[in-house]
Amino acid sequence: MALDPWREFLWSLLLGWWGGLLYDLCCLISRQVRKRRRLRSRAVGDALFWLLFTATLAAFLFLGLTKELRFYLFLGMALGLIFYLRFCRRLLPGSRRGKV
Repeated sequence: MALDPWREFLWSLLLGWWGGLLYDLCCLISRQVRKRRRLRSRAVGDALFWLLFTATLAAFLFLGLTKELRFYLFLGMALGLIFYLRFCRRLLPGSRRGKV
């Protein structure tokens, strides 16, 4: 069942917010691994982020929506990410403010 465009836009806002949170969590994990071991954990953290975010995006698009990429979905994800970076990022302990 397809949702109306406004609901899809709201869900895409949530997906953008989730992407920002997921990115910060992957950065925190890779920083902890780097402190304990001398690994190139930045690449591992980036790969972990893209795998998890792509899986979330695929589930979002193919299971919940009309299986179409529309401009307002990209706009919603961008606005959700900006909202997270502007207001919610500082709530996560140990996150680096201003580094994306």
